[in-house]
Amino acid sequence: MHVGICCIDALGWKVVRKRWGTCLPSVFAQVTFANPEDYGNPYLRRGFRTFAKQLAMRRAVSAAVQEGADRVIIATNGEAGMLPTALASRCAIYGDASHRQVSSLYRWNRPEYKLRARDRSMKRLAANGARFVAMSRWASTGFETDYDCKPVVIPPPLDTALFGPGELRQANRVVFVGGDFERKGGPTLLQAAALVPDAEFHLVSHQTPVELPPNCLAYRQVGPESSELVSLLAGAGIFALPTSADCSPLAILEAQASGLPVISTHIGGIPDMVDSETGEMVPIGDAKALAEAIWSLISHPERASRLGAAGLKSVQERNALPVHAHAWARALADD
Repeated sequence: MHVGICCIDALGWKVVRKRWGTCLPSVFAQVTFANPEDYGNPYLRRGFRTFAKQLAMRRAVSAAVQEGADRVIIATNGEAGMLPTALASRCAIYGDASHRQVSSLYRWNRPEYKLRARDRSMKRLAANGARFVAMSRWASTGFETDYDCKPVVIPPPLDTALFGPGELRQANRVVFVGGDFERKGGPTLLQAAALVPDAEFHLVSHQTPVELPPNCLAYRQVGPESSELVSLLAGAGIFALPTSADCSPLAILEAQASGLPVISTHIGGIPDMVDSETGEMVPIGDAKALAEAIWSLISHPERASRLGAAGLKSVQERNALPVHAHAWARALADD
């Protein structure tokens, strides 16, 4: 099967091309990448940003089909609304949340008429044979409810070979990774840091405050999948992401691939990633509960090690590139 790949935003074009370009050729005869930005700048005019993205996606998908793709994977449901009905049955739309879920989760408060319009476009595609693929059970529920479709779940991919447990770990070292420091729970983590003075907090975010508590260090220039990030995770004892709004954060998978126990919140698709066997959940904005969870793992290194090992096994079984590729082969198989 010849598969085309199109993406705007969602997983990020570079990530998509790198990860899918590595794993999908192992299960499909040919893989073609069609960057929508090559068919019209999605950010051409601020006032028509959504329209411009959807038009660029439409052109990219059409081009992929013209180049011979039997199926086209669209790595974001947000820009799929203008796809031609005639091509719907050739498309698999991959996303981490429905439009309504995103609007509610991030408190965007989009007008109801806009949400209804997007629902109608997605229902039209589903009715004409488009396949919907969700990154989590939470997203699957949203797709099924809002788009009247029967989605399958394929967890997001991770190149597990990039990460791994370090030989020298510091049990009291806590790592946080989040571009949007406030939304990802950074302020809550800083409050927790004051309650656990014996722990070291390493914050990877370009938005961290200038002044930090003495037991906190900021890394404002560390990039995704960089050697610096890999090293930080490999030498840590705990990963904490007390986020207030997230769908399926890849940072959690990277931490688990590094053998770390994860402390996070019960929101979006995170329960698919973290459970009682791989980490702990704390209430959103509860610095005391977060501090207690951190101290508990520091005080019980055997348990922390057990949770980290379980998380590593989970990522290898659910998110590793070969596993991900075979999941797509099953999802795109002819009925």
